[in-house]
Amino acid sequence: MSFKKLMVVFIFLLVLSGFAFADLGDNFKAAGYSFWGAIHFNLDAGNVFAENNKMNGLSLSLYPGMDFLLIDNLAIWAGTDFYYDMNFGNNSNYWYFGFFSGFNYYFVADPKAKAGMVPSVGLGLGAGYNSGSDIDISLTPVIKAYYFITETIAPYIGIYPRLSIPIYKGEGFTKDNIRLSFDINIGMSLWNSTGAKVLIKK
Repeated sequence: MSFKKLMVVFIFLLVLSGFAFADLGDNFKAAGYSFWGAIHFNLDAGNVFAENNKMNGLSLSLYPGMDFLLIDNLAIWAGTDFYYDMNFGNNSNYWYFGFFSGFNYYFVADPKAKAGMVPSVGLGLGAGYNSGSDIDISLTPVIKAYYFITETIAPYIGIYPRLSIPIYKGEGFTKDNIRLSFDINIGMSLWNSTGAKVLIKK
């Protein structure tokens, strides 16, 4: 193996080590951060028992983001929300793109644990734009429960009660358009802690 390849492998292992060998509580110290995301794919296959069945459509949702710990257990976060829906029946499509930001507070019961549950609560404010040139402004409380299967890898379930204020093209804002919705998603998160960084320096 050439020296260049050895250096690539070494750098890769060094970066990977930053995501390991830390107590659970180290993830939630100041300057720690995480990447997280959820994906949802739906394919409407129609009536598969019908003789001339055709698929009705498909939809895709992506929700990636990042947390950064300002102080112990308190993070600011930013994320995007992308939704795409295609209707095969009338050959139409719809898309939505939003940006959200806010804060989360984490409740760490046992900072020395290597695995376990960590709940969090937070609040986010966002704005979105869709294919109909409509704007959507929303206020979203964030309730999450992470389960760390290792010190740095945690699947999570998130609940998002969302108060939305759509501003439709040509109509502007009216109070009759305000709506409340509840989103639930399951995703995965990857954490890098200040404790892991200290281990790298050693």
